[in-house]
Amino acid sequence: MITLKAWASLNFDPVPSVNTVRRWARDGLLFPAPTKHGRSYYINPDARYVPVDKCPVPRGNLLERVHAARGISPGST
Repeated sequence: MITLKAWASLNFDPVPSVNTVRRWARDGLLFPAPTKHGRSYYINPDARYVPVDKCPVPRGNLLERVHAARGISPGST
């Protein structure tokens, strides 16, 4: 496991800011997801950035995500 800063320098040129990579981690755009220990994130060196349109994690508010996970169609509560 390496830091987000080290991971970004291995995978991007030019390197995005650390704040951007932290936001990607919080938003679930890195796969496999990094782990947070204290204030620092650590990630597998083979991890990849997954754009929002290709992200396996459903987007939307919590209720929409729960419905998607349970296979419930929207509006049928």
